[in-house]
Amino acid sequence: MRRVTCLRLLWPLSALALLLFFISWKANNSELSVSSETLSVSECSLAQGSCALVLEEVTFDLHLLPLGLPPMQPLTLEIAGAPAQLAALNVGELWFVGQSMDMGQHFLFPVSDTVHDRLVFQGAIPVCSVDPNMRWQLMAELEWQGRAYHVVFRLD
Repeated sequence: MRRVTCLRLLWPLSALALLLFFISWKANNSELSVSSETLSVSECSLAQGSCALVLEEVTFDLHLLPLGLPPMQPLTLEIAGAPAQLAALNVGELWFVGQSMDMGQHFLFPVSDTVHDRLVFQGAIPVCSVDPNMRWQLMAELEWQGRAYHVVFRLD
């Protein structure tokens, strides 16, 4: 009888100790993570020209070619800036998503012949059989000076 009572007391105490350990571990490890910001550059239309992206007072110029986002054709995204600043910019992932409809994720990949004053990426978007005027977004995960940025470009 005493053994059953001890087990009933030990189970909640063990669960509580494990929970407190996890909370303290998570709090200590979260201090090491990169802080994050989300930017929305909706007033800039990459589909019609170029955009300026400002991170910590440093400007990067983005160009998406060809203009008009033709489906099923190679699209090239160039990120231009000073060579030292481009070397410090960590481009995590770049991908296209449908703005008003789930069309999956369509990634852009780095081109091996990147020149010193620009980073070059290529990818494509599919044909939307439901809406010929499908609107797209370009999503970008970037790291600059220890901060992570999730940037959303509306391509309308």
